[in-house]
Amino acid sequence: MKLLKLEQIHEYAHHITKSLDLSSHIVGVRLLKPGAEQPTGSIRLKQHRYCQALMKARLGQSVTLDGAGINCPAAAAAFGFRPLPEGLRNGNGLVGFGIVSDAAIGARMFADMPVLPPDEIQSLHIFPLDQAEKTTRCHRH
Repeated sequence: MKLLKLEQIHEYAHHITKSLDLSSHIVGVRLLKPGAEQPTGSIRLKQHRYCQALMKARLGQSVTLDGAGINCPAAAAAFGFRPLPEGLRNGNGLVGFGIVSDAAIGARMFADMPVLPPDEIQSLHIFPLDQAEKTTRCHRH
């Protein structure tokens, strides 16, 4: 693992955006541990889905999302904010949404979903990567 400098993170983000001719920002997501301060300039979201928070960051906003503010039960479970509701755990919710036709397939999807342990993180900081203010560890493959 290599610690990247902020200038490198910004440079990589700009390079990828330009190379792929993207019309929005590449997004970074930081998992904030319990007790962490809300990042300066970040907007705390309420009643948002994780995908909505990602879209806001793609459009240039720095946002935070915590267990009380996240609306998506699957994402809330994945990040350890709260347990997956029974209707999703048993797959019937995905059948009701028309995502799968067999509840067993829906149940399998959630059984195989990676999840963080409860209370391991306090919130998510979601931001345009070219505006990152902290360094991060990066795995290169």
